[in-house]
Amino acid sequence: HHDEPQAERPHEFETRVPALLERVAVRRDETRRSTLHGNEFEARVGQQLEPLCQAAGDVFDAVGSLAGVIPRCKTGDFVVTLGPDSAGAGAAIVVEAKASGAYTLKSTLEEADSARRNRAASVCLFVHAARTAPAGLAELARYGNDVVVLWDDDDPATDVRLRAALLVAKALALRGAE
Repeated sequence: HHDEPQAERPHEFETRVPALLERVAVRRDETRRSTLHGNEFEARVGQQLEPLCQAAGDVFDAVGSLAGVIPRCKTGDFVVTLGPDSAGAGAAIVVEAKASGAYTLKSTLEEADSARRNRAASVCLFVHAARTAPAGLAELARYGNDVVVLWDDDDPATDVRLRAALLVAKALALRGAE
């Protein structure tokens, strides 16, 4: 009868593993929802856009930790300045990256406007994390001088959407620079 504990062990293991996996998943989801994930998402947006801008001869600056034109205001994570070979040389696009479920389309556009003013940019490219974006928001849309795009940093299939959004923003900036 000494092998009874042996029979209990696999059962104990079977009940412990799912509970452990559940805890890991919960912690990951909490991280994604926190500002920590916001900063991580912002960094990933930068990693995705910077090589595209450099390849096009544009200047890409991470400015999220610096105050802009508006005193103490840090709205606007990146600024893309169209390069000297561009028809709109010197025109600026501000990029705002958000992994927050607290936004509506209205508050997105208000923040985009604030980012444009704060970074002296003519166009704002607002990148929402797909998993936290406001319900019903289009995957890629233009609202006046703002381009709003949903991007999933875990899904490479959405990278093309981010690239398209950058091109739309650049076209708007060119048009404004004429």
